[in-house]
Amino acid sequence: RAREAFGRGLAAGDNLSYSKIDLISANEREISNVITGCQGVVIATGTTAFPTTKWRGGNTPSKIDLEATKKILSAIHRINRELDESDEGRVKKVLLLTSIGTQRRKQFPFVVLNLFKVLDCKGAAEEALIEASENDKFTHVIVRPGRLVGGPWTNFDLAGLFKIENRGGEGVKIEVGDELVGDASRDRVAQVCFAALASPVCSDVDFAVVDDDEGKMDEDEMGAAFGRMVGLEV
Repeated sequence: RAREAFGRGLAAGDNLSYSKIDLISANEREISNVITGCQGVVIATGTTAFPTTKWRGGNTPSKIDLEATKKILSAIHRINRELDESDEGRVKKVLLLTSIGTQRRKQFPFVVLNLFKVLDCKGAAEEALIEASENDKFTHVIVRPGRLVGGPWTNFDLAGLFKIENRGGEGVKIEVGDELVGDASRDRVAQVCFAALASPVCSDVDFAVVDDDEGKMDEDEMGAAFGRMVGLEV
């Protein structure tokens, strides 16, 4: 599925490689072999908030949202500890995709979403990332999207059941912290994550993102928004 998704519109021979790994059974050495040479890492793993068939084989929030994230961070530590801070082979930025409500999990409706501790696990993963970024000298970004809508509809909720798309347009709203509410189209979230990873000013920050059809941003506007989040005058 990754080859199909990323192959659209790309010329054959582009610098793309694919590796499949089981984050439940893999150790940090196996994971570090996959990400060695990457300066940026996006952690976008996850499972369903409530028990479904996707939990088979231990694919639960605690195993995926928390323990797998910690394994990836341990693999990054394994890579970076061997290299000095100027080495191009170091992991320099890590972006973690979690969810709105992670910092509001005692409030309604997020308390319902957290019945099986998915937001607890995501919150603990955020804390682990921040600690690892300080210890291993890389920058971090935490992105909290709203309810994911649009294909491939992997979540077992109303958005997946009724194949809910975004309402049109391409705009997004991004805001530091965890105060936004609303849906977030997968394609727009992906664009924001890529822009945040590539941005030299978007570092050591956490923010929420939801759809906003009136808020379309070009590359410069998104860069300015990232700058404002970290206190730069733009």
